[in-house]
Amino acid sequence: METLFDEEYSHRAGPMQEAWSGLDAESGLVAAIREMLGEAGFHFPLSAASRQFREFYYGMASAALLEDVFVDAFSNFLAQRHPGVAFERSPRGEKGWDYAFQGTRVSHKVGQGPTAIAVLWDATVKRTHHSFEYPVVFVSSKYTPTRTTIEFCSSPITLQALSGSPDQLATSGDELLVVHWPTEGDARVVGSFPVTQDAPIARTVSFEDLWSVIGVDLAAGTPANEVEVLIRVGKRGRGLLRPGVNLNLSALMRPGVYVLRPQDMQDIPVTSNNRAVLVPKDAVRERMGLALRNGSVVPMTVWFQLFASGRPPDLYLSQRSEWDSRFSPAQRS
Repeated sequence: METLFDEEYSHRAGPMQEAWSGLDAESGLVAAIREMLGEAGFHFPLSAASRQFREFYYGMASAALLEDVFVDAFSNFLAQRHPGVAFERSPRGEKGWDYAFQGTRVSHKVGQGPTAIAVLWDATVKRTHHSFEYPVVFVSSKYTPTRTTIEFCSSPITLQALSGSPDQLATSGDELLVVHWPTEGDARVVGSFPVTQDAPIARTVSFEDLWSVIGVDLAAGTPANEVEVLIRVGKRGRGLLRPGVNLNLSALMRPGVYVLRPQDMQDIPVTSNNRAVLVPKDAVRERMGLALRNGSVVPMTVWFQLFASGRPPDLYLSQRSEWDSRFSPAQRS
């Protein structure tokens, strides 16, 4: 497949070496998560899980499992890279927080873009406002909105974000753009793949095709969570967005980890349904915007979700492996 690749691309982000000392609790948490998601071995499995768990498990079960896989990944990362950092889960049944990072308790929430989040799973409690005692780590897995139009060379060009679904279609005349999109500032086109037939994206371009560009970029030091794939929609702009071109994508609210600070989560009007007390969608969107302005966001990408398997790993097999290991010669020697 034809590809354009900017071999002279030199805008690289070196390995994350955040100095956590001297940072406040929330900033240290953001720095740690940013370093973790910059590594391919942590970022891509977590990105895949955000689609797999939602497709295979129902509602609150998928949310609970997504929290568990994030916590397991974060704990694994800290134990490997920063063994002196204190990290613990909340005791079972404890309300208000889910884990503690360096002694700072954190509430963990997940959603698909700005969405209502539960503050209390008790429909009998009636209240009009709620204040959070601890920071909220809100992991959003969808782009909002999904499209944006940019002006380039006096031509309006429509860009489409990926949904993460392998069934998402691309149309002949479209173009897949590989971009390096830092946490702040414009994205930069790194490579492109023309779409020559109407088909699901996962059949239009292979993992190996994309990795021929993305893998080179990551090997040069770009964080894994800063390389994304977008669709240039239609024939307008064909041939214009070549490697090295900068794109203003600020209209898109990205998937990622939004660390919402307690001072921004006070006296929030809440609603109730038959299961929980909720912070409404619009209030969550506003706080996500504040996190973005405060530098408390770590982006995630969705392109790998196109190639992730249709369901998460078999939970039974992971349990079974512990039983089978009891009979392994390695265990008995």
